[in-house]
Amino acid sequence: MAEGVQGAGRTRPGGPGREPAADSWRWAGRLLVAGGLLAAASTVLHPVTLDPGNAAEVLDAVRRAPERWVAVHVGLGFGVAAWSLGWFLVYQGLREAGRARWSGAGAVLAAAALAVWLPLLALEAAGLPLLARATSPGASPLWFDVAWPATLAGGYVATWLYWLAGMAVAWDLASFAPAGGPRVSRGIALATLLPGLPGMVLAWLFPDAAVPVLMVSLVPGALWALVVAWRLARGAVGNQS
Repeated sequence: MAEGVQGAGRTRPGGPGREPAADSWRWAGRLLVAGGLLAAASTVLHPVTLDPGNAAEVLDAVRRAPERWVAVHVGLGFGVAAWSLGWFLVYQGLREAGRARWSGAGAVLAAAALAVWLPLLALEAAGLPLLARATSPGASPLWFDVAWPATLAGGYVATWLYWLAGMAVAWDLASFAPAGGPRVSRGIALATLLPGLPGMVLAWLFPDAAVPVLMVSLVPGALWALVVAWRLARGAVGNQS
């Protein structure tokens, strides 16, 4: 490639004449698509338990369908693991292309999100069915009244980290500027991802409205990530038109 990779950002070490590794892009896209779809399906199947002040409701939901509860959290665990690895491989491709400026921080944020998610999901999948069987309907032990808000907050924090990771990666992907403009628009990325950050705060503060608030604020960012992942899997990002 005689002229190197053209873009709005600076060419970093690895320099002109290098294209992003096709395998990194393809595997990043595949993992992000698979992880995103698995996480989305798990979220849709998850019982609505979004009130930090109602731990007994959570145990009642587990008691009604323990197998579903376990399956949903195991599926979500695989989904977020695939997402974290996918964002790391996006960074890897950008680094090989000499365009990794912010995506390294994004990969770290995605890894931190996974580190938050996995213990929470293990607790919910393995521990809550046992606790639900040992607890009377409509009741919750005092310690779980405290632990449940912390668990729910941890899920929001981990999702915050993923959304910030997406913004960091988008900033670098947008530096690939073919003749028709950047393959990934920073403006679109921010417009779809940013609403999720205050949306999660509002969902915590107003749990009765959490479902519509989260749908309006998070779904656009999730769809943006899936579109970018699909284009990565097809090799459509970072190539000249």
